[in-house]
Amino acid sequence: MPIKTISDIRRCPRLGHIRLGIKKVSEKTGKEYPAEVDYFILDPQTGDQGRNDQLKVQFKELYGEKPTAIKIMFPPVEAEIFFQQWYKRYGSGTLLKCKGDGETAVCALPEFAEGLEVVGKDEMGLTKVECLGPECIYQKDNSCNRLGALQILLPELSGIGVWQISTGSWNSIVNLNSALDWLRGLCGRFAMLPITLRRVPTDISYEGKKSKHYIMQIDLENASIEQLQKAALISPEKAAIGALPAPDETKDPLLYSEAENGKGSVPAVEKVKETFSAQVINEENIVPGPAPLTVGEALKIKLQEGKETKPFDVRGILSDAKTETFTKKDKTKGEVTHYIISSEDNSDWMTISKWGKCADNVRIGDLVVFENVKISIFKGERKHLALAVSLLKAVEN
Repeated sequence: MPIKTISDIRRCPRLGHIRLGIKKVSEKTGKEYPAEVDYFILDPQTGDQGRNDQLKVQFKELYGEKPTAIKIMFPPVEAEIFFQQWYKRYGSGTLLKCKGDGETAVCALPEFAEGLEVVGKDEMGLTKVECLGPECIYQKDNSCNRLGALQILLPELSGIGVWQISTGSWNSIVNLNSALDWLRGLCGRFAMLPITLRRVPTDISYEGKKSKHYIMQIDLENASIEQLQKAALISPEKAAIGALPAPDETKDPLLYSEAENGKGSVPAVEKVKETFSAQVINEENIVPGPAPLTVGEALKIKLQEGKETKPFDVRGILSDAKTETFTKKDKTKGEVTHYIISSEDNSDWMTISKWGKCADNVRIGDLVVFENVKISIFKGERKHLALAVSLLKAVEN
């Protein structure tokens, strides 16, 4: 007999990131700043340093010291899952203030909606606003940016799991979306086909000036249609790797706009219908966010009457999770999962709720972090509601 909310869960681990830039040190200030490079950088995050070092060595043996092309496969899920694209606005640290799709956006706190048209609340009670995309005041002042989170497989590298590449490049996002459509048209699908991802030098024009950047592109020119169509005859099974982990939405200090002109990032303007503004990432932006609280520290936060507490992150050992189904005001069904976590020394315990089914990227015994946790009083009881949960360290089997 299967266990409800557990036996039907499948997941695929994220093995790490593939970076498109490095940190350099300013000769003037001595501070670090992000700089674009023309090659891929493997950043394993398996939780095992020895394993991470092995993956770096293997990656170098396969593709060289500074590879501009790597072999990849897209996972057997919909593109909307493995290549999510949003407008995102971060604070000075890692806090995600606002996330939108060009029509509507959700703000982590009501004050983050300042200057925006509020249109209601989402299922979590967060403030929904109209998202104007490039016309948004926060796009115009360069505090909001388009961001794509691509999750791929590296079939030639040992280990089963996905690798995430984050990009703010308009060209890279359009190139990848176009390649997905081409592959689906040629082969009937894009999942689990052996293809090459490249960094391609491209001149980008901005305010009459050109600068060279290295955008991502699927190599379709050198791909054999016959070979791709033969590979497509092997049917992928969606259950083979399980559900993908939620994209890592932590602010990436190495994410670098394609419109760098030697004086910092500037908006990338191209001859397209829309004018997109890129996020200004300068030395002042790179401020480490606060460390997650322990369970004991989170429980000590007091809720003042009539005031909202600022959201916080909290880490702990996942001890239990239970999903509850309820009926919404519009008579539709909704789900909320209640997680129980303990401190790492097992001295403190707390319950944190999150809308939706039990997350497929964590399991009992894992060291996890709940992000953007808010405190509220419901029917006289203190409640904790989180926006997201992510894995810090998996439990050893």
